[in-house]
Amino acid sequence: MTAQELGISHSVHFTGYLTVSQVAACLKISDAVLVYYKKVFVNEYRASMKLREAVACGRPVVTTKVGEGSSWKNFAAISEPDPIHFAQATLKVLKTKKFPKPTASQLKSWDWVHCVEALEKELA
Repeated sequence: MTAQELGISHSVHFTGYLTVSQVAACLKISDAVLVYYKKVFVNEYRASMKLREAVACGRPVVTTKVGEGSSWKNFAAISEPDPIHFAQATLKVLKTKKFPKPTASQLKSWDWVHCVEALEKELA
């Protein structure tokens, strides 16, 4: 279904390709960031850059309980990986207007350098 068919096109904006600066600007003006991953094999091993960027920018985030998504429960609303539950979680976040913000030390620990340390060590 399209945004127009759902009757939500007035509040949905499809940007196309964005530069890094444009992504940061869009995150800063967003009401919420939606990170939807279906429960499929490849997503069980996904490390979501957009999830990390959104949380680092202090935005409210809704993500699915797929792969690393559930490990972000302190900083994101976690949903079952289906459209109905995801929509409910999104509406709840938009109504709440409260969301946890990471500390500077948490932000530093999420740096990609730390995310790949175990892999690099294993490969060495």
